Amino acid sequence: MCHRKRKLALLLAGILTLSACGAPVAETSVPPLATRPEAATPSPAPTPEPTHQPVEAKELWGFPIDDTHDAFEVPTGGKLGTVLVTVEMNEEEFISTVSVWDASDLTAPIQTMEEEGAAPHRRELLDANFDGYMDFTYIWASGAKNNDFGLYIWNEEEGRFLSGGNFLGHLEVDEEKKAVLNHSNGAGSSGTTEIFRWEDGKLSCVRQIEIHYPETKGENITQLLTVEEYVNGEWTEIGWETCGAETNIYDKASLWYDLDYRGEAPETLWGFPIDDTHDAFEVPTGGKLGTVLVTVELMDAEGTFFEEQHFSVWTSNDLINPLQTMTAEDVTCFKWKDIRDANFDGYIDFGYMFAMGNQPAYYHYWIWDEEQGLFVAEPEFDRISWPQFDEETGVISGWARSSCCSGIETYHCWEDGKLVCVRQIELHYPEHNEDGTFNQLATVEDRINGELTEVFREYCTNEKQSDTYPFEEVRKWYDLNYQGE
Repeated sequence: MCHRKRKLALLLAGILTLSACGAPVAETSVPPLATRPEAATPSPAPTPEPTHQPVEAKELWGFPIDDTHDAFEVPTGGKLGTVLVTVEMNEEEFISTVSVWDASDLTAPIQTMEEEGAAPHRRELLDANFDGYMDFTYIWASGAKNNDFGLYIWNEEEGRFLSGGNFLGHLEVDEEKKAVLNHSNGAGSSGTTEIFRWEDGKLSCVRQIEIHYPETKGENITQLLTVEEYVNGEWTEIGWETCGAETNIYDKASLWYDLDYRGEAPETLWGFPIDDTHDAFEVPTGGKLGTVLVTVELMDAEGTFFEEQHFSVWTSNDLINPLQTMTAEDVTCFKWKDIRDANFDGYIDFGYMFAMGNQPAYYHYWIWDEEQGLFVAEPEFDRISWPQFDEETGVISGWARSSCCSGIETYHCWEDGKLVCVRQIELHYPEHNEDGTFNQLATVEDRINGELTEVFREYCTNEKQSDTYPFEEVRKWYDLNYQGE
């Protein structure tokens, strides 16, 4: 109580801006979840009116309604019918006296309550506990984004209102689901939605949904949605999702307002998960085993920036014991695969990217061996950036740009079941001159007697670095049939 009084006093002084942080919560049978400073609400609360608005003097049931007095009727639906609630504010003490009156006796109230706050004339009638009797909320203070309000529940047996707790934000009642939602705004568009259920006559918070903006880099705003639920005596995270600014995260958050919603079913293939650390895809080998499944699990590698991938191959008739397993180390990519006949033998193989740069990208490839009924790694593919397959010529080309127009172009062919580089063209800028010109060097190497041997070299000076490279002679070597003049 003292904490709330100090908070509201600061608010009155104009020091405190109400937000999701530090919100009073209902008296519940479940311990409240700590609210994070960056927490946010999926449903922005209405813009509050100023704390003080001049009210033209009038009266109800003979009680005054002015700047420091309020009066309103509550049709309880019970034996006392409609009762009158009056509010008298002491602005100096920042305390209000709430009185409830029966029409049969206006000399003495049925009950009186003392509340912290002095922001009259803002209330809402609602059946907050779904018992058929009318209850009400009353706002005691308003901030830039949130309202501080109390909930008052009509107790037909006692013939009086009982406190349902104090809240910060905006209350919403879901009669169909028998739930009470409280939305509170945080910084920017962030905020929190708490979902309550009635348990033993008290409101218990059973789920909390928060939207945060943990990272802001330029225009790329990362939104974070977290959902926690009170399970077995402690708060447990049951949902977590990030998305960019282009996604309407409020629509995603609203799905969780339904307490029966437990999140979308995880994506699977053949019963194997596909998520942030798991991948799965089919490879129609075209051989005796038909279509097999390849699963990938991303593993952390301790003490290094790189990670490790574990591959397993499965057949449809045995999903307990994998057909084979493979491991790829020092990987920086995930979920980039290429399914094709990489060695042009009529059986389908697959590649999986392990590294990507500004331009280069490299794949590990595994070739289906029909005789063994297994995939066999071909390490030579690791040297080919963005491999391009020409089924007609059987040539696999690659281009790895290093800067501007420099880089390495490779040409590979299959010879006796092995992938070999038959030509390599390299363009680079080894020297920059004091006069602003720079030297360009082009070399061509061909496979001769099993080794790459230089067969062409051209060296020239270009006046402007932005000009296209001047090696017209080099272009001729893109044709593997060309062997020089």
